[in-house]
Amino acid sequence: MWHSVKLQEELRLQSQEVLSSSYADTVKLVEDNYFHWEFNMGMKLSRKGLLAHVIKLEFDTLSDRSTVQWKTDDLKVFGVIAGDVSLTYQVYIRGATTAADSWRMLKEQFNRNTLKNRVLITKKLHNFKMESGTRFAVHVDQFKEIVLQMETIGEPLDETRYDKRRFNGKYFFCNKTGHKETECCKKNIDAERGQVARETSDYAFTATSAMGKTEWLVDSGASSHMTSVRDKFVSMKELKTPVRITIEDGRKIDAVAMGTVGLKLMD
Repeated sequence: MWHSVKLQEELRLQSQEVLSSSYADTVKLVEDNYFHWEFNMGMKLSRKGLLAHVIKLEFDTLSDRSTVQWKTDDLKVFGVIAGDVSLTYQVYIRGATTAADSWRMLKEQFNRNTLKNRVLITKKLHNFKMESGTRFAVHVDQFKEIVLQMETIGEPLDETRYDKRRFNGKYFFCNKTGHKETECCKKNIDAERGQVARETSDYAFTATSAMGKTEWLVDSGASSHMTSVRDKFVSMKELKTPVRITIEDGRKIDAVAMGTVGLKLMD
């Protein structure tokens, strides 16, 4: 009898330990963070030696899933998973009876190639921008996570897919839509006549609004970006002819020089 009580007490303490860790520094599953949540939940279960309850591990083929210990641990894992899912989305695991069931149901709901998931992740990609005051390394990590999310749902952002996307912007030199600088016949002709200085690199200019004194206009798909602060440049060359750029709200700004800036990367 004493041994039975002691075993029950140990199981209760273990359950409290697992559950307490799930509510400390937890990452709640919401609509658009499954990729981040799945990794953190997997690491949480792995630290407790319970990952085999949701993922079939190659070295765990000898585990007996019919024992009382396994079933007790499985209920604990199920509780941890449910506790880290926001109330709105717990409806997706109401029919689960095991930890593996809940894990599979959430994966099917949030990590499959559906129109809803593609729209959510594509929206994150299109809205991605560098925020003032945030470390550059943080932006890189955030962008990498979005790319991995695209790959996970079967929509990799590869070069082939990128090239197939038609350019619908207006090129500033000839005011024609649907082509870029390298495809502009008018500029190529004028360049030969000496009206435009020929450069060794292609430059793209994309903007959505006018900039303030300390701002940058950054386009992740362009080879050049814009700023109004000359002090940022370590080298600069004036353009022979200012480049008139029409931004999204209809206003026009001029690019009068181009050069190189130094970036201070903070870890």
